[in-house]
Amino acid sequence: MALKGWTQPATTFELPGGGSVAVRGLSVDIVAALVREDRTTLESLFSQVTQRQDIREAAEALQAGEEAEMPLEALDTGDVVAAALEHAPGLCAKVIAWSAGEPDEIDTARQLPFPTQFDILVEIGRLTFEVTPVGKFLEAVIALTRSANTGAAMAKHLS
Repeated sequence: MALKGWTQPATTFELPGGGSVAVRGLSVDIVAALVREDRTTLESLFSQVTQRQDIREAAEALQAGEEAEMPLEALDTGDVVAAALEHAPGLCAKVIAWSAGEPDEIDTARQLPFPTQFDILVEIGRLTFEVTPVGKFLEAVIALTRSANTGAAMAKHLS
């Protein structure tokens, strides 16, 4: 099949009180925008979900530009989503609204009941990581964060 005929898979959720929302996996554009707008929140969330020593060491090596394998096989998507909802609820609402193609509905997404948000975020994760392993995805996010930090430092130096 050609790229022209491809459509991004989506999952539809019935919403409490009526209506529904279809969500898709996170594209590179969404991830890059999240890194630009919420880098500090993402870094904090990453620290929360990577409390294991081996994961911390791999993340530090990647941030330093070194080669490292991200040992994320033991991280459960549900655990990551639960940590995200606890430590970054605004980011979660943004992810839901953006993956639904409704970027102006972040406040509406924030008002969804916790179980609904949880189920939607787990599905967004499944759709995002259907082809790309979580470790590779996080390596890309770390690389984007590192390049954003480098760009900010260069801009500061040039001003």
